[in-house]
Amino acid sequence: MALKIPLALDERVIDHHIPTMPGQTPRVDDDVVTLRDALKAAREEANNIVALESAMTNDRTRQTGEAALLVADAAKRSGARIVERLDAARARVVTAIERLDKLTAAPPMPINNQEIADEVEMRTTLKAMTDKERDDVINDAFISGKTHIIAAILHKDAFMSGLKPARQAALRHRYQQQFHASDVVRRARLAKQLEAFDRAGTAFTRLINEASDSPAIHLQAANKRAADEALAVLMQRT
Repeated sequence: MALKIPLALDERVIDHHIPTMPGQTPRVDDDVVTLRDALKAAREEANNIVALESAMTNDRTRQTGEAALLVADAAKRSGARIVERLDAARARVVTAIERLDKLTAAPPMPINNQEIADEVEMRTTLKAMTDKERDDVINDAFISGKTHIIAAILHKDAFMSGLKPARQAALRHRYQQQFHASDVVRRARLAKQLEAFDRAGTAFTRLINEASDSPAIHLQAANKRAADEALAVLMQRT
């Protein structure tokens, strides 16, 4: 079988995307810690499986088929436990990314009928303006921090404020960069770390499958079943 630890299965792939400044300790991000700890557990369990396979292979008291089935059973059990942990870590970070997307997409939604009516009025007013008038009002809103105007623009379809979709998208990006710069950076970093995490997680599941679900394992399992059935028949006759 000769199992080997995949190079991609290393929690340090997460660290590559952690910003560092000379003389400063990186800020602890609990979501990133969850990813890293899950990958560390996966790497350690992979090492255990490879070590078990090596020990079984070198154990001359066991037949090759028996050793392979023992390794396969251990890999299935430990693999299921680790995959559950990997899935939980991934779900946590996906939720964090979705939360950041919602946070940075636009200012908070209106919370009462008066605020809703105010937004409708602002969109109606903006739509009635010339392009220059509208641009002047929008630029002033960003310069002065009038997020209620920005909210009215970003909460509904672009045409309702007299804008084209591309223009609204540009304003949304401007809002994100101006009011949520650190959140945007964190969101991009989490996305890259999640990609690295997924590659490492795939490497782990590939190792588990190699140890527990290969054609050779299926053949050994079939041979064992046949032997057990033959033995059972023989025992019934004695």
